[in-house]
Amino acid sequence: MMRRPRFFYLLRTQYENLGDRIINRECLALLRGYGTVRVNVVGVPQDFVAGLSLSPGEACAAGGTFYRELFAARRAGEVVYLVLVPGAVMGAAQFVRQTVLVVGYAALKALGVRIIRIGASLGPFTPLRLQMERWKARMMAFIGLRDRRSLDYAREHGFPNAAPFRDFAFMLPTQLRRTGAEGGPLVLSFRAEDSDELDAIAVSISRFLARIDPEATRPLTIASQVERDRLTGRALAARVAGGRPVGYLDAADGEPALFDGYAGSAGVLSNRLHVLMFALSVGAPVRGLVHPTRNRKIIGLFEDAGLGDRLVKITDPDAVDAVPWPDRPADPAIFSTERRALVEAFETMVAR
Repeated sequence: MMRRPRFFYLLRTQYENLGDRIINRECLALLRGYGTVRVNVVGVPQDFVAGLSLSPGEACAAGGTFYRELFAARRAGEVVYLVLVPGAVMGAAQFVRQTVLVVGYAALKALGVRIIRIGASLGPFTPLRLQMERWKARMMAFIGLRDRRSLDYAREHGFPNAAPFRDFAFMLPTQLRRTGAEGGPLVLSFRAEDSDELDAIAVSISRFLARIDPEATRPLTIASQVERDRLTGRALAARVAGGRPVGYLDAADGEPALFDGYAGSAGVLSNRLHVLMFALSVGAPVRGLVHPTRNRKIIGLFEDAGLGDRLVKITDPDAVDAVPWPDRPADPAIFSTERRALVEAFETMVAR
């Protein structure tokens, strides 16, 4: 009888990001159903580890122990995976670090370790980083990309072993819209990289509010799942609130408070992928207010999942004016369809 695979999980992500904590937790839950899990938590904040719902014995707090166990399992003839975290992979070279990773991946591949990344977005990269990512990809057994645009980018630049793989937020349980939520606050959650982007977002939201709430009575909630988004949220509130009451929710309030805020809202407007995904899971109407180039991963993922009608380009005033109000939730069956596709892709990979 074949022994179950061993999944060694290299936990390196944005620890202040609630969305990253949740998709890592859902990824680990999937792995646990197919094999044993060992998670390298060296340098990971305790509150982040606590939010992963690890089983006893899964956390490894010593890097040396983590790799000794990995090598021992491989020497014993076990099927061993090194799992890289889901999420966005992009940016500049970090030459020394990336060189070390290329060499390390090559050594692991030579030992028969299967290096995989699942539930990721890819690119864009600077030219040097792109070359290094291509070298790393050649050492990997599977690269599961969560949106068509990332998959196109990978294939265009010669990444082997790239295939579709849904976002882990689709593994969340779903619920129908809460009774009476239509009268709740409108939730806004945004990131702006510069003043021009903040201006464009503020213009779109102000235009929307002027149409659906001309008397400025509807409460607003500013939600931030990442600490760095708080400043954008407060700057946006100052620009668009008018006389409306404004409340605030952020990651420090905890996961239940954020999900409850989305569930009790009249709707959620955001350019943050996992804000939109989590709000969808609790039955809230969502609209992604997106920039055509800056929000590529949201556009690709939503279009792939049949949620393209939920996207509104902030560069198109007519699109903002066409957003229906009162809004309706998306079909919750989308989650079960996407979840099934994710599990099937994973099972196909482990069966190789």
